[in-house]
Amino acid sequence: MAGAKYVYDGPFRASPDTFNTMRYYYNQFGLGVKTGIDLPGEQVGFKGDDKTVGKILDFSIGQYDSYTPLQLAQYGATIANGGYRVQPTMLKEIRDPSTNGDTVGKVATEIEPKILNQVGAPASAIKEVQEGFYAVTHGSSGTGKGYFGDLPVSVAGKTGTAQAFYDGPKKESAMAGVWNTTFVGYAPAEKPEISIAVVVPWGYRDNGSSDPKINMKISAQIFKAYYDLKEERAKAGKDTSKVDQPINNKAAAATAQAKLND
Repeated sequence: MAGAKYVYDGPFRASPDTFNTMRYYYNQFGLGVKTGIDLPGEQVGFKGDDKTVGKILDFSIGQYDSYTPLQLAQYGATIANGGYRVQPTMLKEIRDPSTNGDTVGKVATEIEPKILNQVGAPASAIKEVQEGFYAVTHGSSGTGKGYFGDLPVSVAGKTGTAQAFYDGPKKESAMAGVWNTTFVGYAPAEKPEISIAVVVPWGYRDNGSSDPKINMKISAQIFKAYYDLKEERAKAGKDTSKVDQPINNKAAAATAQAKLND
C-alpha cells in the first residue's frame, strides 16, 4: 500500500500520502470520523501530525491516530454486521402520552436502523476478520481467552495495549511510562446483538509490572449484566413493545412535575 518494501534496520521510502490512503479505509469502519450519534459535540479523536514515513508502520498496527470509545464500539459493530456501519442512536422510539398515568402510551414513531456505509472489502475478507476476533477469545493463544467462559453466549473481540505516558491527577507520576488497555467485542459471536468498547487508561505501569487484564474483566461484567437483564426480562414475560408496560419512574416523574407546577 505504501509502495515500499520494508527492510529491517533499513530506510523506509514511502509516500506520506499513505497516511491518507489508510485513513480512507479506517474511516469506513468509523475510525477517525463522526459516528453520527444524535448527541451534540461529538469528537473524532486525535489525528497524528508527524509525517515521518516510518510512522506509517505504527499506523498500520493502530498506533498513530487515537479514537473515541464510541468509534471503537462502532468499529466492532461494523465487523459484527458483516461490514455494514450502522449509525448509533440514543432514541429508540417516541410514544404517545399515557392515557391513564400508569402505563406508557402506544408507539408513535420508531427509529429504524440507518446504515451509513458498507466497507469496501469482499465478504471473504470480513469473514476472515470475524474469525480472527473469535480466535482472540477462543484460540489456544488468544489474548482474551479465559475471560468469557462463564457467559451464556460466545464472545468475539480484539484486545489492545498501547504504550503511553501518565497525564492524570497524580502529579508525582507525571509522564511515567504506562500502558493503556482496550477491548472491542460483540456477542453472540455467531449472531451478534451487542457491541461494546472498553478503554482503560493507565491500566498498569511500564516498569515490569504484569497486566491485570482490567479491560477483560470489565468487558466480561458488561456482557454478563446485559444477558442477566435479558434473562430477567424473559422470565418476567416483559415485552417492551407492549403499550401496557408500566411507567417505571412514575413517582420520580410525578415529583418533577409537581416542582414545575409550584
